Amino acid sequence: MSVQNKSRSENGKSHKVSRSAVLCEELATLACELGPQAKFPTVTQLRSRWGGSLATLNMALSELESRHIIYRKHGVGIFVSPHLVSQKVWYHVGLICPPNLLSMGHSPFWDILVQRAEERAVAHGEDLSFHFALPESQSRHESAPFHSGLVHAIENGQLHGILAIQLKPNAMQWLENCGVPVVAHHQVKHDMNALVQMGVETLVARGCRQLALWSPVSPQQIRDSYHAEGARHFAIQYKEFFRAAVGRNQLPFHEEFTRQNLNLLEKGNSQVILEREQGYQTALEVLSQTPRPDGIVIIDDLMTPGVLAALEKLGLKIGKDIHIATRSNAQSPVLAGHENHLIRLEFDPKETVDALFHKLDTLMKGEKPLELMSSVLPHLRLPEDK
Repeated sequence: MSVQNKSRSENGKSHKVSRSAVLCEELATLACELGPQAKFPTVTQLRSRWGGSLATLNMALSELESRHIIYRKHGVGIFVSPHLVSQKVWYHVGLICPPNLLSMGHSPFWDILVQRAEERAVAHGEDLSFHFALPESQSRHESAPFHSGLVHAIENGQLHGILAIQLKPNAMQWLENCGVPVVAHHQVKHDMNALVQMGVETLVARGCRQLALWSPVSPQQIRDSYHAEGARHFAIQYKEFFRAAVGRNQLPFHEEFTRQNLNLLEKGNSQVILEREQGYQTALEVLSQTPRPDGIVIIDDLMTPGVLAALEKLGLKIGKDIHIATRSNAQSPVLAGHENHLIRLEFDPKETVDALFHKLDTLMKGEKPLELMSSVLPHLRLPEDK
C-alpha cells in the first residue's frame, strides 16, 4: 500500500490538509506493512518516530480505530485489525467545477466540501486533482467542454472517477458518454422538506403562531437563465413544503409573509443583489408592517446576517419579539457569534462528501449504487446549544 499526500490543483500547488489526516494515513500504511493481528508500536515509539503532539497522535489513532484498521487493548497495547486487507486499490479522482465557482459569491459550503474532499483523499490514499470546465463561450468552439489536459486524462483512463460540481447538462453528458464513473453533486441532496418541517415544528414549540418563509436567489441564478429555472422550481417546492408543515400544525398559511425574491430573476433585470442584502430588505419590508410574523424559517444562511442587521435597526429582539429558524452549515463562519440566538437547521458537509464518495467508490468498483439519489438530513441546534 503506497500512500502519499497527493492532493493538488492544476497549477501544481499543494493544498493544506491537517497534520492528523496525514499522520493517520502514514500509520495506516504502517498497519498494512505489519499485517493483520500484528503488534503495533507503542505511543512512545510512535511519537519518537513521527514527532508531533500527543493530541494529534491520539486523533490519528482514534480515526484508525473507527475505520477498523487497528484496535487498542487497555494495558496491553495497540494491534492491527485481523480484518485488515493489506493491499488497497488506488484511485485517481478528479473534482470538476464550473469556471466561475470561485468568483460568483458562492456559499462557504463549497469551501468546506473541498476541504473535506482533500482530507478524505489523503486518508484513503487517493490522488485528488482539481479541474475547471471551460467557460460557455469557449466550450462552444471545442469538441469537449473541458481543457485539453483534462480531456486527455479522461480519454486515456488516467481518472478513475469524477465528482462533478454544478456542471451544466452538456458537460455532464460528455462525461457520461466517456464511460468514466461520475457522480454529480446534486445526487446527494439536502432534505429540504425535513428542514422546513423541523423549522416549523421547533418554532411552534416555542409558541410561534404566525410563521413566515423566506429564501433568496443567488447571484448565479440572477445571471444565468439555466440556474434561474432551477431557482423557480425549488421556490415552488419550498413553499409547498412550508404550506403543508404549517397545516399539519393547525396553523394558517400567510401568503403575505412569504418572500422568495423571484422578482430578481425577471428578464431585463441586470441588478445583482447578494443574499445578505436580500435578507436585509426582506426583513425591513415584512417586519415594518402590522401584523407581522412571530417566527421565520430561512432557507439559506447567507440571507440570515442581513435579516439580523434589519432586526437590530427595527429594535426587535430575537427570542422575545421574534424567533428565527435558519438553515446552516457545520463549520461555516456565516453565522458565527449568533449561535446563542438562532435555531439552526444544520447540514454537515462531511456527511454530504462521504455520501458522494460512497456512490463514487461503488461505481469505481464496477457495482451499481442502491439508489441514484440520496439525501442528507439536517441536525437541530437550539439556541441553548454551545
